[in-house]
Amino acid sequence: ELFDRLYEDWSTLERFQRTRGVLRLMAQVVGALWRGGDQSPLILPGMIPLDDAPVASELARNLEDSWKPVMDADVDGVASLPSQLDATYQNLGRYGATRKVARAVFLGSAPTVHSPHRGVEAARVRLGCAAPGEAVATYADALARLSDRATYLYVDRDRYWYGLSPSVARMARDRAERWLATGIAEVDAALCERIRRQRDRGELAGVHVASQSSADVDDDDQVRLVVLPPERAHVAKTEDSPALGAAREILEHRGSAPRLFRNMVVFLAADHRRVDDLRQGMAEALAWGSIAAESDELGLGAQQAAQAATKAQEAEGTVERRLAETYGWALVPVQPEPTGPILFDPVRIEGQGTLAARTARRLIDKGHLNVVYAPSLLRTLVLGGPLASLWESGHVAVGELWEALARYAYLPRLRDRLVLQRSVQDGPAGFAWTEEGFALAEGYDAASGRYLGLVVGPGGSSGTSPSTLLVRPEVAMAQLRIDEQAVSRPPADGTTNVAPSSTPASAGALTAPPGPAKPRRFHGSVVLRSERLSLEFGRVVQEVVQHLADSTATIEVTVEIAADMPDGFDEAVIRTVTENARTLRFTDQGFEDE
Repeated sequence: ELFDRLYEDWSTLERFQRTRGVLRLMAQVVGALWRGGDQSPLILPGMIPLDDAPVASELARNLEDSWKPVMDADVDGVASLPSQLDATYQNLGRYGATRKVARAVFLGSAPTVHSPHRGVEAARVRLGCAAPGEAVATYADALARLSDRATYLYVDRDRYWYGLSPSVARMARDRAERWLATGIAEVDAALCERIRRQRDRGELAGVHVASQSSADVDDDDQVRLVVLPPERAHVAKTEDSPALGAAREILEHRGSAPRLFRNMVVFLAADHRRVDDLRQGMAEALAWGSIAAESDELGLGAQQAAQAATKAQEAEGTVERRLAETYGWALVPVQPEPTGPILFDPVRIEGQGTLAARTARRLIDKGHLNVVYAPSLLRTLVLGGPLASLWESGHVAVGELWEALARYAYLPRLRDRLVLQRSVQDGPAGFAWTEEGFALAEGYDAASGRYLGLVVGPGGSSGTSPSTLLVRPEVAMAQLRIDEQAVSRPPADGTTNVAPSSTPASAGALTAPPGPAKPRRFHGSVVLRSERLSLEFGRVVQEVVQHLADSTATIEVTVEIAADMPDGFDEAVIRTVTENARTLRFTDQGFEDE
């Protein structure tokens, strides 16, 4: 490989003598390697000691004078970039891998820098470096790191070469350094925008990204994730963590007013040890993106413009990976005692998916977020737990119970009101409802001391509202016994007793006068907001379709989609949507000009 490069490439230079030049160069190379005690089994292009003055001079005499700064900066020498990379990364320094690939690229590309077909393939670079017994992948890693940081190294697909003017990589590095030095606020804003683009919220009702004010975070009764900005990173095992201070401020207030629904807010913070790497990646993405966008104004050639576009895409992928690695702390408000202070439980977040989706999964796994809540747990919470006082009168309204669950951090955190409603509906179901559940009622008549529309036993309730009452089992059983006694005791006038309004499972069927005809069909349509499509469609299913399904009705749901793009749809969008619609068996679909 070494002699091929010398005889085929270097011999094309006017100053290089094909035979005498090779002999003179190899004499200097062998002498330098002998003096340095090199024990390599053979001499490869990557082993040419370009940091040795006689060797470097023998090569440089055949090149233009402008090559010297290139060799000193990016090829070989104590202060060169390859030497710095070998000193920084242990796996590279073990073989001197970066210096070897730099030498191999230089030896294979310097003579052809002005030719149309310039550069050397990555495979030939590895061939010119790896000795028997060495890991070839190490040299691929070294070449990738060198191409990212070298000033004069150019890359076009799989070909590498050194040029006499700074490469587009140097331009990108300079821009990235300027952003990190004077534009950290812009870098952080760009990071926040990347997080906002992540649409999958998982089981969370809302996501607020890097709010600068507590007033930006809605105060309502649905669980929300607040993603804190990079400057509010979390420092583990310390109370002085910037993330804890920001989270506490948002938890306590919404603007100048106190926050009411404190049990509906959780926080996601960056790990302070990874913030610098994340910002570095974002600055590089901004730099490459700006160069790719300005390729015409900068006068870049086709190769450099293509390199900028490729690097911009790679940098975006790096940012996404580092976001997942950096935002690894969920700060969950907890209150061990009803009268005690609210603390924060830091939970390590890992896994795949968007930040919100993987945070939601982790909170569910750790018991900090409930998307399903068993009636037996609800009974324990109200009957003998911290909300026992609400049931002292014998019943508690669903609305009152939900208000407490949404407000107080010492209670379980339910995703939204629907989770409670499903738990309440199942409360009176089953034969063991007196031990594990509770009764429901539509209302309470204080004058007679009776519950209206009492529901117990298998089948449960068909629906709930904020005014629905959870009734203590012993109170409901007492009313049922009174009703049974009233039905079984014969009246003095010989008429038939009819039990007051209740629906116990054990009650026999009673003959009732025919009422008005019941509606037999339901239809409805609703317009959903595109920015909250998944959430709103899920609520339609849970609050409307599910109730119809529970009644054993035959249901047919038709989804109608209308999308308008003033500037017209791209070909890629048209192709993807058409193919997906055909796969999903749309009965009618298509794009129109008007």
